[in-house]
Amino acid sequence: MEVIFKNNTTLNESYVKQVARATVFKRPAVISLYVISALLLIISTCLLVINGKFIMIGFLFPIAIIAALFFLYFSTVKLNIRRLHEIGGFFEIVTEVTDDGICQIPDGKTAVNLPFQDVLCAVTSKDYIFVISKGKIVYAFSKNGFSIGDDASFLTFLKSKGIKVK
Repeated sequence: MEVIFKNNTTLNESYVKQVARATVFKRPAVISLYVISALLLIISTCLLVINGKFIMIGFLFPIAIIAALFFLYFSTVKLNIRRLHEIGGFFEIVTEVTDDGICQIPDGKTAVNLPFQDVLCAVTSKDYIFVISKGKIVYAFSKNGFSIGDDASFLTFLKSKGIKVK
C-alpha cells in the first residue's frame, strides 16, 4: 500500500504538556463543568447584586473545579515526564499513513497498526495532531514532522475518511 503521509514525532516535554492539555482541559465532560461553573457564578453574582444574598457554592464550585483541573494537569505532566525518563529519555516515533490506516513505529520497534474504522477523533494543538483510537490510545503527529505531505492536507484527509477533527 502506498504511503500517503509520513511523520516523525519526538516525544519530549512539549509533547507531554500538549497531550495533557488536550486530555485534561478539552474533554467534553470538563467543558460541561465549565458551563455549569459559569452559570453558577452568574446566578450567584446576580443574586448577590439583586437581593444581597451571598451563595457560597456559586463562588466556591468554579474555584474548586479550576484547582482540581490544574492539579490533575500538573500531576499528569510530572508522571508522564518521569515515565519518559524511566524508559530511557525521549524517543522518536515514525508514523506512516496509507489509505487503509495508520502504522506507527516507535524507535524502530514493533509496528502498531490502526485501521481508520477504529479512529474515534482527531484533536489539534499548537504543535501536534493527536489521533485518538476507540481504545483511547493517542497517536501523535508533529505538525512540522511531515516528510511526506503536510499537516493541513493530513487533516483534510482525516475528514475525508469521516473522522471528526476538533
